[in-house]
Amino acid sequence: MIGDLKSVIRIRAEEEARKIVEEAKKEAEKIVQNAELEAKKKYEKILEERRRKFRIKAQQVLASEKAKLRIKYSQEKAKLVDDVFQKAEKLIYNRIAEMTREEKIKLLLRLLNEAVKAMGPGEYEVSVNEDDMKVLDDVLRQASEMLGEEVILRRGEPLNVKGGVIVKSADGKRFYDNTIEARIENARAMLIGKVYQILYGD
Repeated sequence: MIGDLKSVIRIRAEEEARKIVEEAKKEAEKIVQNAELEAKKKYEKILEERRRKFRIKAQQVLASEKAKLRIKYSQEKAKLVDDVFQKAEKLIYNRIAEMTREEKIKLLLRLLNEAVKAMGPGEYEVSVNEDDMKVLDDVLRQASEMLGEEVILRRGEPLNVKGGVIVKSADGKRFYDNTIEARIENARAMLIGKVYQILYGD
């Protein structure tokens, strides 16, 4: 009887031990699985974060390069437009240099009349460049005949300009810059938009 009881106890103990071992294995497997799942989630999270940072960095680099290209393109456009105006200026200055005496008088007379009409009746000092001083007396005489007694014109000092006139009131408070350089700058301001549109369709 005692031997049988010992056998029963041993068998039950072995079964209990097997159960404990099996449960321990299952628990261990569960822990391992959970750990693997958690590790996978962390890895995926880290990977996704790195991907996000990479995308942001790539977008920043791309945006920076696009901005640089836009700036360079704008600079190239501006340079080309400036070249167009410089060539036009050169043609104008060359044409002025080739003018005959009569052509210079006609040009200066037109520019002087335009300036005086804008300023109104009064006494004015008229200045031109050193070369045009040679014909200034003829210009003033013809302009005085055209403008009448309400306008008095006197010779001014020579100017360091390519051509045209500067008309200054006798008291020095008002003046009208109708030099070739001033007219080119005014024309540039008015035409630059059209030049861009012709060249680039902007």
